[in-house]
Amino acid sequence: MYRKSLFAAVAAAALAATPVAAQAPDAPKQVLIKNVRVFDGTSDTLTGTTSVLVENNLIKAVAPNPAADKDATVIDGGGRVLIPGLIDSHQHMGFPASYPVMMNNVDWMWIGAASASEAKLMLLRGFTTVRDVGGPGIGLARAIDQGRAEGPRIYPSGPVISQTSGHGDARNYSQTHPNMSGGSSTFFQQHFAFIADGHDE
Repeated sequence: MYRKSLFAAVAAAALAATPVAAQAPDAPKQVLIKNVRVFDGTSDTLTGTTSVLVENNLIKAVAPNPAADKDATVIDGGGRVLIPGLIDSHQHMGFPASYPVMMNNVDWMWIGAASASEAKLMLLRGFTTVRDVGGPGIGLARAIDQGRAEGPRIYPSGPVISQTSGHGDARNYSQTHPNMSGGSSTFFQQHFAFIADGHDE
């Protein structure tokens, strides 16, 4: 019996699946994906045509005819290849554009909409989990968890912490250091990256 994370195609197919009647809270929620060839991430070859039974977001069986409940959601894979959900271990979901655009043309509504759009594309590329290593990804992760946006499961780190002149120090040449008296922090500096020099900071 396989006990792995939900396959990537399940997430993508679920976006277009017909809604089913609500089940009792304690009833197992099953998805049966039929007519697929499976790449399991460990073998060099695909399986023959088979089915995958998912219960409560975990793979219960990979077999030609697994025993599924009569009210299981059924997806016909059409002979396509089914793979495990991919994990991107280094991503910045809150950076939907290049640094110059993000520094000089930032608007929360645009950032939120553009980030949500990119999150859905990430899911459709097969990534079901993302480790966000810096930026304003916490709100996007919350929106996806609440069902307000479509995207992968996101583990956000929060804003980048950088040293002066480091990777996250995105000041223009005319700007003073934000820690200096009279210095000013931009919108970008307040929400995307913080400057911290030395162990104490």
